[in-house]
Amino acid sequence: MFRVIAPHALVVLVLLTLIRVWLPPFWGSPGLAYKIEHVLEANEPFDRVFIGSSHLFRQVDPQVLDSAINDGGHSFNMALNACFAPESEMACEYVLNNSATPPKVICLELMPYILLQDKNFDHYRYWYYMNAENCIKLIRHTWRLKGTKRRTRLEFLGREIKAFAYAFSFPGLRDRFFGDGSRLDTGSVMGPNRNGLVPFEWQAGYDPDNTDLRDRRNELLADTSTIIQRRRSIEKAYSGNSIGSFSAVHKASIDRLIYLADARGVKLCFILPPLWFDKEEDLVALFRSLPSERRIDLCDPVIFPEFYPLENVFDAGHLNSRGSKIFSLHLANGLRGAAKHYLGQ
Repeated sequence: MFRVIAPHALVVLVLLTLIRVWLPPFWGSPGLAYKIEHVLEANEPFDRVFIGSSHLFRQVDPQVLDSAINDGGHSFNMALNACFAPESEMACEYVLNNSATPPKVICLELMPYILLQDKNFDHYRYWYYMNAENCIKLIRHTWRLKGTKRRTRLEFLGREIKAFAYAFSFPGLRDRFFGDGSRLDTGSVMGPNRNGLVPFEWQAGYDPDNTDLRDRRNELLADTSTIIQRRRSIEKAYSGNSIGSFSAVHKASIDRLIYLADARGVKLCFILPPLWFDKEEDLVALFRSLPSERRIDLCDPVIFPEFYPLENVFDAGHLNSRGSKIFSLHLANGLRGAAKHYLGQ
């Protein structure tokens, strides 16, 4: 019986491998693929590109930032909602490796490695990128998490292996290319000015049937104390001893990106945005382990209290349009500081 099954299994394995080779690297995130292509095929290379999750997607305004820096350069917001690490770091590496003329500066949001939950398997968006390299990386990272129970770590490890199996067997392939996933709404990816910024308020008007946006806002208004609680949690993270407790696996990946960026003449900086809080991975420690000239800290409530009042916030984790402008101005200041310290300007 084994002799009969084995050839069939080998054929299936070969077919799956060929499909993986044929598929574009970001097949599971059409919006991210579109933005990457926009950067790579721009008539004039962008001077500054921002990569990350909704914390940059909703908050980095290239128009405000370029006006504030006033150096004649042009920026593009390549971030996308739910684009978490390691996917965001993959996107950064892809731009570095495939740009004929890479951006002068790439700003990457520093965020924790995703720890998969059962709900993440409902959509290919959350696991499509899980190749062997990422699977091994996340397993090593998860196993070394400090302050996490052994049983919890084993549950995460099981989901990471499951995600690799999903990514290799492509259960979402039909939905992606023949279902709703085949239709890309460029407006919700590129925003009103087609510079990659998609403010919450603008999208609410653009997509009035999106109940998630209304629910996010109403949930905050129903209990505004969530902002205060988040601010206190972040203040505690900053005031604690966050030196030396970062993920060595994650740090090694970041060091590799820095090396690659330097080799291509790109200045790679890392942004820690406001309203962030993650209890699994000590991002403050990881952030502090980076060279000071590569860090743009916009999270500390003591230094940036303006990011935490209700009038500048859309929901418990994101700024509104007013807060986005303030964020972009502070980001411009951070980039100018990095230029003086690191870029030799």
